[in-house]
Amino acid sequence: MDNLIDDASARGVEILDCTFRDGGYYTSWDFPHSVVQEYLYAMSDAGIRTVELGFRLQQSEGYKGATAFTKDAYIESLSIPSGMRIGVMINASELSGKVSPQEFLDEAFSDSTQSSVSFVRIASQASELDAASIAASYLKELGYSVAINIMQFTEISVAELVLAIGKMIKESVDVVYIADSLGRALPPDVERYIAAIGDVWAGPIGFHGHDNRGFALANSHAAVHTGASWIDGTVSGIGRGAGNTRSELLLGLFDHEIPTPKMTARMERLSKNYFEELQVKKKWGPNIHYARAASKGIHPTFVQELLNNSAYSPFEISAAIDQLGATGSARFEPSQLENIDSWLNEANSPRSAWNQAELFSGKEVLFLGGGDSLIEHETSLKRLAKSKNLVVLAANLGSNFSHESIDFHVGCNPLRLIADSPEYVRRHSTLIAPRELIPPEYLRALQHGGGLLDIGLSIGEDKLGGEQGIIFLPRPNVLAFGLLVALAGNASSVYLAGFDGYSEGDPRRKTEQTLLDRILGLSFTSKVEAVTPTSLNLPLTSLYAL
Repeated sequence: MDNLIDDASARGVEILDCTFRDGGYYTSWDFPHSVVQEYLYAMSDAGIRTVELGFRLQQSEGYKGATAFTKDAYIESLSIPSGMRIGVMINASELSGKVSPQEFLDEAFSDSTQSSVSFVRIASQASELDAASIAASYLKELGYSVAINIMQFTEISVAELVLAIGKMIKESVDVVYIADSLGRALPPDVERYIAAIGDVWAGPIGFHGHDNRGFALANSHAAVHTGASWIDGTVSGIGRGAGNTRSELLLGLFDHEIPTPKMTARMERLSKNYFEELQVKKKWGPNIHYARAASKGIHPTFVQELLNNSAYSPFEISAAIDQLGATGSARFEPSQLENIDSWLNEANSPRSAWNQAELFSGKEVLFLGGGDSLIEHETSLKRLAKSKNLVVLAANLGSNFSHESIDFHVGCNPLRLIADSPEYVRRHSTLIAPRELIPPEYLRALQHGGGLLDIGLSIGEDKLGGEQGIIFLPRPNVLAFGLLVALAGNASSVYLAGFDGYSEGDPRRKTEQTLLDRILGLSFTSKVEAVTPTSLNLPLTSLYAL
């Protein structure tokens, strides 16, 4: 037990790799046994000797793979390289679950002499440290090394953190970690908190970074520079949300701190053969959405769920982040995402006095989407619009189509309208949209000078159609909304361009096609044709034939 700490101190920096524990948030902790085995060999070759293999969870609702529970029997099914220490993590929040803390620990852990586990980390909010310290003391009696992992340290003050650590039963803890769970910290923050911990804690200090804002490696360096000696990493950075500090980069950064020769060929092969493909599929890594969410103190799982749901466009994700940031979302609650989706589907705006026939009756309309084909054929579309004197509508901002050639923009998705309204105001665009869905701070500016043509929107699963001053839809969809605006306004023809359609396998493709089929089956007499290539099943002609 003591050798774990003493040996780490002698090495300067101890990299703790938690690939299958934190990475399990993307796979439900279900990893091929052969991959886990190859990973252990790769860690050993690279000189990483401390591996947190997974959680040891109490809760078992829904399917979770082996590293969610990391039973001794599972560990024993693996060949553990000589000198490697295997650890697991437990959640302090589970210690107050259905059974008492001691009952849970008795069920989860035997005496360390009978276990393949060397150390246990307890993930704890600052408010849960009392329970975590009691659990740590009990685990020490069983013979384990114990670390406390204080989550979301950026959400409490330095004074609060120091006070909480001061109340811990210090003899029962070997390492105190702080975790940048929201990926919000910058290097000066890390330095300030690590230095403050060092003033009240004489033992080793650890840092667990998340890469939401792209600072995980810099924060890890700042932590070591200020006194931390334990740093977490994962292969390819796999981990909840944007992911963690990459172990490969830590090996390079602290090369002089870790004297053990490193053979990284096996790690590179493992990354290429398994983790790179998984990353393409699961999409972890820093991006603008994770960075914005981190700056607003939003739990990264919200963004992870939004990104993995193809029903949300980048604009909708951005607007959803704005909504979450205004409601306090440091802890992940699935119901908050459900509330956002519910708000989206229940968006309603009353019937307006505007009669869209005044604009469209007897006219031919060119309705522009945002697909790649729009850019490819932009010059010809402009020529077509001019030669036939078409009314040009653009779905939302109209992609990269020059806005000078757009007569009216069309919008109906509340989240998209939140995201795009500042740009409509900046461009002095004329927008056809439900008035009630425009953010109040932009409504007056849009209304000034006739920049808004208000048309009502009524949402309901059994609703579809258009009348004077109002459109009925089962769900906000800008293609359906704009098409119905023109059809209900008695346009003679509606030509669709740049509505390329979603890719094969995208669930939005079937949803949109079903909606279009229903619209084309209504009693409108207007001609509807796509004039650029599309995967949607629509009447199709060529803009060049026109």
